[in-house]
Amino acid sequence: AAGSKNSLCSTMAAATKFAANLLWRPSFSSRSSNILKKDHVGKTTDSMTTSTAVGALPHNNRAALFSTAVVDDEEKAKAPTEKFRKDYKPPPYWIKNVELDIRVYDGRTAVISKLSVERDANTAPGTPMVLDGEDLSLKKITIDGKETKDYSTDKLSLTIGGGGKDNNPLPESFILETEVEIIPEENTQLSGLYKSGSMYCTQCEAEGFRRITYHLDRPDVMAKYLVRVEADKSWPVLLSNGNLIDSGDVVSNDESSSSSPSSSSSRHFAIFEDPYPKPSYLFAVVVGDLGK
Repeated sequence: AAGSKNSLCSTMAAATKFAANLLWRPSFSSRSSNILKKDHVGKTTDSMTTSTAVGALPHNNRAALFSTAVVDDEEKAKAPTEKFRKDYKPPPYWIKNVELDIRVYDGRTAVISKLSVERDANTAPGTPMVLDGEDLSLKKITIDGKETKDYSTDKLSLTIGGGGKDNNPLPESFILETEVEIIPEENTQLSGLYKSGSMYCTQCEAEGFRRITYHLDRPDVMAKYLVRVEADKSWPVLLSNGNLIDSGDVVSNDESSSSSPSSSSSRHFAIFEDPYPKPSYLFAVVVGDLGK
């Protein structure tokens, strides 16, 4: 009986060792493979050799090897950060109403946003307004209908006012209009507006709206939305939140807009009104042929 017990223990130990080796010889994803193709002194190695070498390392050294993966500054900036209730502060400005004009073209999408903004009662005059925004190509900014140069941008935000180039502090309430361009066809994050097969769709929860237009992309900022969606008639379905209040063919061009196409005879539009205030993460748009 003792001999059988020892034999069983030996078999289990061998099986455990075999399974552990299998676990450390995975089929790496392309990103992991690219990371592991350089060893700790920067020499390029074959991915299969690297995979075998990782499997041969002691367990305490494997984690160290994986931790040497280099993350650039942009990835660090976009990495999610923990947010705690104890750190909550109301925004310096509030957005009460949102009007969006989303014009989908093949290879690019223009988004014109008109925001009704009010300064918080506890915000000092002259305080700049900081809006969230990622991967947006900014074309124009106006405040109460007048174009302004008093702003600055980085990879994650747009800062307006505060006595910059125009040296004009933001008023207590104003209409902020921005025009941006995005490329849903190249959006592989599945966040914001992206193209999937023959359809354009959105994923705004939790912080995807900032990839569509500049906004206070936080759940405590709730606004009413009026949304116009325009696209080619080859994409017959146009949808957004709220009630459909108008639709039809696009019959004229706004030549003053940098996003206007040369011809719109084959295009159509739909306008949706959502009368109930909602946070930006609940926003949704679908453009496509749902029959396919």
